[in-house]
Amino acid sequence: MIVFIVLALRLIIPFTIFRWPLLGGLLAFAADFYDFPSLNKFGWGFLTPETYQPVDKLFDIYYLSFEFLVALRWNDLLARKAAVGLFSWRLIGVVAFELTQMRKFLFFAPNIFEYFYIAFLGIKKFKPKFRLTQKILIILLLAIGIPKLIQEFVLHYLEYPLGFRTLWDALFK
Repeated sequence: MIVFIVLALRLIIPFTIFRWPLLGGLLAFAADFYDFPSLNKFGWGFLTPETYQPVDKLFDIYYLSFEFLVALRWNDLLARKAAVGLFSWRLIGVVAFELTQMRKFLFFAPNIFEYFYIAFLGIKKFKPKFRLTQKILIILLLAIGIPKLIQEFVLHYLEYPLGFRTLWDALFK
């Protein structure tokens, strides 16, 4: 039963992105973040962690494409170009991963787009007249990119299952 709820949420929640770009993006992010732990806790139903992995990547690209469509309408040209580049790079990495099953592609094409999308809209929420400059873009990408690259390195390059408990154990035990 839970598997149908998880799949329905992953399918339906992204539509909120069109109505509420920031809130919808956060809700889609939360649905993505909690799907695997929910299935682990309540049961996989007809899926397994191995069979769900490609479904998860498909749902990721699905909801990221909603965010991408919203970003294409941004008035801030630099933000729009950055979003296009970041989304395209991630899409190429996911396609390369799916074709080869080499997880390293996910490290070399990290999902920085999603964090950029949320950060940019978050800033715009509190500072509506905000315009992205090259300097702010670099700072923002470094602030977003470095932690994300570390996560992707551990998860997809070293292929270590990343979660708070496993990360804690790896670092401190």
